[in-house]
Amino acid sequence: MSHAHVLARLRGTSTCFSRGQPVQNLILLQSGRVKHTQVSPNGDEVLLRMSAEGDAVNVQGQSGSCNHTHSARATENCEALVWEYGRLQSLVAKYPQLRQNLSRILASRIQELDERLCELVTENVARRLALVLLRLASKIGKQAKGGIQVSLSREELAQMTGATVFTISRIISRWSEQGFIKPLREAVLICDRKRLEAASNDKARLVHSSKGLTRVTEPKDESCEVCPLIWHEQSKSLTAVC
Repeated sequence: MSHAHVLARLRGTSTCFSRGQPVQNLILLQSGRVKHTQVSPNGDEVLLRMSAEGDAVNVQGQSGSCNHTHSARATENCEALVWEYGRLQSLVAKYPQLRQNLSRILASRIQELDERLCELVTENVARRLALVLLRLASKIGKQAKGGIQVSLSREELAQMTGATVFTISRIISRWSEQGFIKPLREAVLICDRKRLEAASNDKARLVHSSKGLTRVTEPKDESCEVCPLIWHEQSKSLTAVC
């Protein structure tokens, strides 16, 4: 296949493709990062996912009559191998393993979307954020002094988590106080991955009550899940102070 590709260099913020454009090429990143976005009905840009070295940026089940369902642009200087889809179809017919590889990539994307949808429905925001940060650390994280840096803004993390910027900021501030996350400008530094993994697996927290420490499952309401809880002795109940 090596003779059929073109080496492309993309500068930071260069557009790879836009939503609605016909699918013309298969792009395989060799270096750099690419952001995949959609625009909501009210005009807001929403971050869907990130691509990094070794990722196929735009795998489609079929080409020709297919249009891109979202937009993609480089966030830093990138190098990519590009195959024209018409030529790629002849290669797929010649090399059956290539078709299997493309199908495997599509299946992996669907599985990730299924997992994220399930998390959105069943998990609280703090746990969703921990899971998103762990995925991003593996995908686009870079070694930095003191940990792994994930270069996304609070707004982008909120979009990927399905929460408000306010809630994401409060959770990051709380984790910063606990010492395993450090907020940076337009980025987050993961100082202790093991503790972040623990946060992704822990659906409960410890609070002080008249009976000492009590383990309480966090509320589903994102407006309350990072707020302190108060024990009411008379009613034997806990309420969040928002």
